[in-house]
Amino acid sequence: ETVQDCEQQKEEEIIEVPAHNRRRKKHGRNSIPAELITEVTIDLSEEEKKCSCCGGELHQFDIKEHTVVERIPAKYTATRYRIPVYSCSRCKNGVTSKEMPIVTPINKGLAGIWLLVFVLVSKYQYHLPLYRIQRQIYHESRIWFTRSTLCTWVSQSCGLLERIYTGLLKLYQSSKIKHADETRVMVKVDGKLRECWMWT
Repeated sequence: ETVQDCEQQKEEEIIEVPAHNRRRKKHGRNSIPAELITEVTIDLSEEEKKCSCCGGELHQFDIKEHTVVERIPAKYTATRYRIPVYSCSRCKNGVTSKEMPIVTPINKGLAGIWLLVFVLVSKYQYHLPLYRIQRQIYHESRIWFTRSTLCTWVSQSCGLLERIYTGLLKLYQSSKIKHADETRVMVKVDGKLRECWMWT
């Protein structure tokens, strides 16, 4: 090949790529939602707003801002429902009282609705084991629930949600298009790591 042929071959290998727009990468934290922001103004007193030299009134020309994000721990409350029971002192036959309102979906259970929601969401959405949920509740409220108690709450709550699960399952089975999540998992087989797939 001559030098002219090599230069011609290089010119033919050049490909023009059309210009395109690319999003600029954002560095740092995301913007804080406006509904979470509470403004606190730390201002001078009326006496401090006077000039220390001439005694004239000071005028604001700028403001310094510093944002701090805090997490308020969950607030736990315990409500004791007391129902007086009445009877007739003369005939001692008629006993009457108000019925206990439905304050928890679990029969005679200690956990309220929002506490059950917290346990279920922590376990099934954030995949936390029950012993970590147990410790988190204790650190936030100083109330110690045994893991067997938490297991009972989860079991009875799943029983109450079985009708919803059955309805969703029928709706899923009747649909023509189904979504599957394919996750790659490294599994040790015969002393060697192999790439496998897990479908959910």
